[in-house]
Amino acid sequence: MSAPPARARDQRKHDALDRLENEVPADLGDAFADRTGFDPRTLTTPYAYRVHPRRVQAWRESNELDGRLLMRDGTWLV
Repeated sequence: MSAPPARARDQRKHDALDRLENEVPADLGDAFADRTGFDPRTLTTPYAYRVHPRRVQAWRESNELDGRLLMRDGTWLV
């Protein structure tokens, strides 16, 4: 048997939103910059576009796999 989830689903939502708002994935920035010659991480003004997720899943370890779906069809389930 696996241990119970370390985080409640509302905490997973909070953690996921924090990461989306405050972190720029290096691999995404590097790949985009390599292909286009434009590095969005060097901008001094806000981005001119937004991403609207339709589905969000969040888990750290196997004990958080159940209940990992936090957003479906653009609607938060938590």
